[in-house]
Amino acid sequence: MCYWPAMLIKLPLGELISGCPMTAKAKIETLDNENKSITFAVLEGDILSFYTSFKAKLEVMDAGYAKWSIEYEKADESAPDPEVYRSFAVTLSKGLDAYLN
Repeated sequence: MCYWPAMLIKLPLGELISGCPMTAKAKIETLDNENKSITFAVLEGDILSFYTSFKAKLEVMDAGYAKWSIEYEKADESAPDPEVYRSFAVTLSKGLDAYLN
């Protein structure tokens, strides 16, 4: 397992929740070559106005499929479930696939 705590990524999240452009600054928390997974932890950005913590994990399955999981804590009960980020995950997965192939 590798750790790259200094690598930061600025993610343009589009207009997923508020109808306004949103961004998040995330770090790669873990990069696990053996299990083919990357875990991103959000450090700052618009997304933290809805969640006090937000982590996303991408795993590449043996059949070549991408599996995303999200660990989060809502800032309050009015915060939406992170289901709204599904389209972003699909777009990111397709972009990664195109880049790798």
